Amino acid sequence: GVDVARVKVGAFAISAAYAAVAGSLSVLVGGSANAGKIEVFQQSILFLVAVVIGGTATVIGPVIGASSGHNG
Repeated sequence: GVDVARVKVGAFAISAAYAAVAGSLSVLVGGSANAGKIEVFQQSILFLVAVVIGGTATVIGPVIGASSGHNG
């Protein structure tokens, strides 16, 4: 059989490595890291939180999740 936990951890490690390389290349090409890049990350987290709060089973769930915790 397939060890599911091991495969999940491996997939997570590979995706983390890709994210690290992408971030490093972004700074290398852009010349520096700035606060504007942090805002994009924060927006991504807000979208994720909205889906987690509202659920993915319905279309209205993420809308409710987004309206329940967005501060501007």
